[in-house]
Amino acid sequence: MPVRRLLLCLVLLPLVLCGCGISARPRLVVRHYALGAPAIEAPAAAPAVKALAIAPFDSPSHYTDRIFYRDNNNAAGYYAQDRWVAAPADMIARLMAQSLRQARVAQAVGRERLLRDADLVLAGDLVRFEIVRDGRDCTAACELQLVIRDLRKRTVVFAQSFAGGVPVKKPLVPVARVSVAAMVAALDAATSDVLTQATAAIGKALAEMPK
Repeated sequence: MPVRRLLLCLVLLPLVLCGCGISARPRLVVRHYALGAPAIEAPAAAPAVKALAIAPFDSPSHYTDRIFYRDNNNAAGYYAQDRWVAAPADMIARLMAQSLRQARVAQAVGRERLLRDADLVLAGDLVRFEIVRDGRDCTAACELQLVIRDLRKRTVVFAQSFAGGVPVKKPLVPVARVSVAAMVAALDAATSDVLTQATAAIGKALAEMPK
């Protein structure tokens, strides 16, 4: 073999081996999770409000589709292989609309872009939506601030905050880590509690409004 060709092979060999190593690296598998809607019972009385529009909810910038946690020493981060199917604020806004629709708090309940001539508009701020870790003890925390404005009179007719906290179920083996799936289940339960509280309070407030 010519010396030039031999030198070329020696130069390319590390690149080939490096490429093989990269292709053989295990692929990161990402799991996605969604929140479920709580079961809401509709009242017997007919709703007084014609149309209630739901505006997009706000939230802190760190509440993205990645699952956020905070330790008791203020360290924070995300779980690498776990995601929400959508941003938490958007998921909760849609579930809020669904719960209010099931509770029949108004004759029509929908997203703001659909009900452009609504009587009332509901705006929300997702204050907390995270896992709080303290060793093996973890808690799912959800807090939602809601405001309803009368678009005709330009007044605020409802303003209240709702919070829920659910302990994360520990594994049976004491040395095992708490799973992300258990954290998601606790966040789902905390969110359902918040939505149930909010739906009942909003339904009561709107029922007392004059037709």
